[in-house]
Amino acid sequence: MKEITAVLPVRNCRQQLGKCLKALSAGTVVPEIIVVDDGSGDGTAEMVKKHWPSAVYLPLSGHLGYAHAANAGLRLVRSEYAFLIRPDLCPGRSCIEKLLEAMRPDKGFVKDFEEGSEKGHEKGHEKGREKGSEKDPEEGKGNAGHEGNAGHVFCAVPLFLKAEKEKMPQADPGEEESSKRGAAASGKGVSGKVRGISEEGRGAVSGKSREISAEGRDAASGKSRESSGKGRGAASGKVREILAVRDGCAMYSMKALEEIGWFDERHFDGLEALDLSLRGALYGYRTVEAAGAAVRPFARKDSGSANAKGPGEGWKADTFHRQLAAGNGRYVFYKNLPLAQRLLGLPLYALADLAQAASFAGHGELAEYRMALTRGRALCSLEKEKRLALDEGVSVYPENMADACFLGMSREAERTYPLFLAEKELFSPGRLLRYLHIQNILAGDLRGLIRLYKNCQ
Repeated sequence: MKEITAVLPVRNCRQQLGKCLKALSAGTVVPEIIVVDDGSGDGTAEMVKKHWPSAVYLPLSGHLGYAHAANAGLRLVRSEYAFLIRPDLCPGRSCIEKLLEAMRPDKGFVKDFEEGSEKGHEKGHEKGREKGSEKDPEEGKGNAGHEGNAGHVFCAVPLFLKAEKEKMPQADPGEEESSKRGAAASGKGVSGKVRGISEEGRGAVSGKSREISAEGRDAASGKSRESSGKGRGAASGKVREILAVRDGCAMYSMKALEEIGWFDERHFDGLEALDLSLRGALYGYRTVEAAGAAVRPFARKDSGSANAKGPGEGWKADTFHRQLAAGNGRYVFYKNLPLAQRLLGLPLYALADLAQAASFAGHGELAEYRMALTRGRALCSLEKEKRLALDEGVSVYPENMADACFLGMSREAERTYPLFLAEKELFSPGRLLRYLHIQNILAGDLRGLIRLYKNCQ
């Protein structure tokens, strides 16, 4: 059994899927493949069965949403890690390898965290949480058994590079982007072509020698290169902790997912990765951007599907997806953060909401934005009603997909029940330090949060 399994939720993007599967098969680490078909009608099934017979193909009964499709695929994973990727992205040759390095305790972020100054800081607060849990049994909810998670990575994401109009280069996109940044920082060009990154993370050089600035000269000598870009961990050769995770491309620890839960299917399609990262942080896990791992959308001429999730020419016109993400933005913070923290972070969320409203206004869709906010409030109300009913001991009817998402969908959706619906994380004094840590990470990655809300992904 392989260490990693790639899960690809797809819908009407047969061409892109074939290119993505080729890129995955050409990587330094080749994963097992699970393709989850979310109601495609473009011959995806025939293509997968004919050209990729070793892949596991799971057809769903209809268009049930990205979150449900991802959960369906993740439940079939038997490896230690799962790499969730949408089919319109091309992973770099060493993308999975670098993500695995960030996930492993002996190589990635966990080791740095445990050896750093935060080790003693975290241990001291663990004792405080233990004492607090003895006084109040309710404080243990969501904390008992989770102290050992502190510093452990459950999600690693690559650097998202901009799409190129020309043909996708053969080089690892992370290495190529790093070389461009190093050259731009010094004002000098880089001659020669980048072929990719070796297993040790060193840049290989093509026939001609490269002329690199003082900041980037160590790459040619076999040392890891550092970018002058602000806060870009993947480019600087270091991992950095984030929470504003884009949907559609991340590596997850299956053990952690079994503990904290899966994607909340009320989201249907939008900001489910942000929700999962916030929930993981409440359980003491970390989400990081991995060094050297990168993905890039396929060139415009290869992006023929308007149904592909994520940035692209088709996505820009996808009002339905933007509405879902806008409504989910309200639901995410209500569900995961206590009222006091939401008030504390109000300036951050207001900036993100303002960027989102400006994005809708730019498309002439303010009426659609108001409808999206109405849906977000409805999701919060649904969660409140369900929690009150459970507290009173009232049995709650099983919600089907249409009920869970407040969407008028197909008959297949009305007969399909969600695999997972997340509950609101109740406030616990034992989580106080984690609340503060979450606030600190969101403030430090404000630009990423605004980009996430503005692009609705």
